[in-house]
Amino acid sequence: MADNKKHLLWLSLVKAVAMICMVFGHTFQSGNFQAYLHSWASPATFFMSGVMFSTMNKSFSGFAKNKARTLLVPYLIFGFLSIVIYSLLGVFVKDALADQRVIEGGFFDQVLRLLSGTCAANTPIWFLPCLFIVMLLSFPIGKLTDKFKKRSSKAIIISSFILLSVLWGFLNNLVFDIHYLPFNFDAALHMIAFFLLGYLLTQSGATEYMSKLKSIPSLILGVCIMGAGAYFASLNISASGGFFKIRMLGSVYGNMWAACPATFLGIIGFVFICMSVKKSKVLDYIGKHTLSILVMHKFPIVFYQGLCIPVLKKLTSGLAQNYIDIILLAAGLAAVVLGVALPLLAELIIDKIFPPALGKKFPKKLETAQTKSA
Repeated sequence: MADNKKHLLWLSLVKAVAMICMVFGHTFQSGNFQAYLHSWASPATFFMSGVMFSTMNKSFSGFAKNKARTLLVPYLIFGFLSIVIYSLLGVFVKDALADQRVIEGGFFDQVLRLLSGTCAANTPIWFLPCLFIVMLLSFPIGKLTDKFKKRSSKAIIISSFILLSVLWGFLNNLVFDIHYLPFNFDAALHMIAFFLLGYLLTQSGATEYMSKLKSIPSLILGVCIMGAGAYFASLNISASGGFFKIRMLGSVYGNMWAACPATFLGIIGFVFICMSVKKSKVLDYIGKHTLSILVMHKFPIVFYQGLCIPVLKKLTSGLAQNYIDIILLAAGLAAVVLGVALPLLAELIIDKIFPPALGKKFPKKLETAQTKSA
């Protein structure tokens, strides 16, 4: 029972910290450290979906319908809501918007882009349609894997598809240069490698052995592996002329020879570190509610960047630069906390009003009452 709790805890911890790193990276948008976080934090979310992936006793139609409810419905609802909000209020924070077409483009143009899989008014939600494509592509791989009983056979099959995905990443980076396909299909073809990595570790039984390590050895091993990943990230920085640019949406990874090992090592090392943690109620809770943070964290962050930063710079204009930097850093960290906390509070309200907005079903009692009234 204790081992099962530890197993569930590390799953939540990986999702929680990866999401917090994404919020941090979206708040402090420039810098090599932020780019390094993006290099493994975003793929780690695909990895965790792969860890929990299963096609056993599932039909493709039922699987696709369920994933459309849990991924595409929240994407469309919050994407449309974001477009409405920024169409009305975005002019006040236009300097903080990653995509100026939120202001300059027409409302219906934004809706059409939303239907194609990207939302300029809320860019982080690109993950949802991309994950939907990744899961649909992985379904036949899962079904093929289910036909084999030996873990070694399963591992060979999954590893083959991981290598194909990595090969696509290299070819697209060096030859094809394809970006921003509908539903982020170009990114999905590369992100499926990290999704299948999670699936590989569970199907091969690797996660069972990894989770049996004691805390200190797991922590040391995780730090060493992440250190190796950071080394490859530094090579990516050097190859990029000193400025490290990572953008999963759009398939921008820098030097692929450095980017791939940096990401794979970053994920695995981070998993070992999370497995060393025995207890964390706060992170465990956050890890179980990452969807609300994903779809809503951009609201407080954009208004912080567009309204709070200019005000703070004016108020601190007479101070020395190092004091200004400290104040802006503290304010930014406060924005990160709000970017995590406010969506969690909003989820409590949404669950009572309209749970399908976050991919959930109505409570059975409510569904029964609605059926009778109809």
